[in-house]
Amino acid sequence: MEQLASFLLPCLTTRKTLEAIIQEKCSRISGTPSLYVDMITTSRDLGLKVTTLQVAIYTGAPCSKQLAMEIKETFNIKTLFPAYGLTEVAGSFISQSGDSLEKVTSTVGYVFDYVEVKVVDKNGRMVPMGTPGELWVRGFSVMLGYWKDEERTRQFITREGWAKTGDEFVLQEDGYGRILGRLKDVIIRIGDKIFPAEMEEFFTLHPDILEAQVFGIPDERVGEEICAYLRVKEGTNLTEEDVRNYCKNKIPEYKVPRYIRFVKDFERTSVGKVQKFLLLKKLQAELNNTA
Repeated sequence: MEQLASFLLPCLTTRKTLEAIIQEKCSRISGTPSLYVDMITTSRDLGLKVTTLQVAIYTGAPCSKQLAMEIKETFNIKTLFPAYGLTEVAGSFISQSGDSLEKVTSTVGYVFDYVEVKVVDKNGRMVPMGTPGELWVRGFSVMLGYWKDEERTRQFITREGWAKTGDEFVLQEDGYGRILGRLKDVIIRIGDKIFPAEMEEFFTLHPDILEAQVFGIPDERVGEEICAYLRVKEGTNLTEEDVRNYCKNKIPEYKVPRYIRFVKDFERTSVGKVQKFLLLKKLQAELNNTA
């Protein structure tokens, strides 16, 4: 009999999810990176050892190499499968069977069969392979349109059928792709581009940081200031000064966040994505109250 698969949902507690995987001997699992972080932490804290999983699929947000390796090692995963898609685009990239560890930890996989993709500049012109730009997708996986909203549909899907993902992306010559983050999330500070996903991966390499969310906040002098909200391991006493010292000599000075905050957990969507706009609102309210 085919073994059961498990799909992580925030309505389930992490502990119950792990217990179900162990009890039902699940062989496949799928979830967002943030949900895997919670599973890894709970597994270690409670000593819940998972031995039956063979395949782990992660999607919904950029996944760092560090986290991908922790997923593999913690749950004894044989095969990692990164994937890429949107609510409006069911899927367009996924890892291939037999891909090297380097491939599955540095890309979101290979472009789907019967799906066209291209990376364009701000004027909609294709950029050379290996050059960052916005990913556009066309094919069977693209939705027909937003329900009773023709204007939004026209904004998202061109006349030729290309869906504008809004993601900063690099398409490699071998058909594999790398996501750099949401175009609207790119922080512009005194003319320098800072990619939140890159910064978030940097912070999660710290031994006491479980999860990081980085975003920009408008600033009259420099354009945008960098903000970092960090979820740290229980029992640790990480301070802002500790974080700034961690940044020294590792990243350029202009990438060091001006605002550093610590949280016990993040508010998430129904599929586990962190709602950054709520963090921005919270910080803006805080700064307005202290002005």
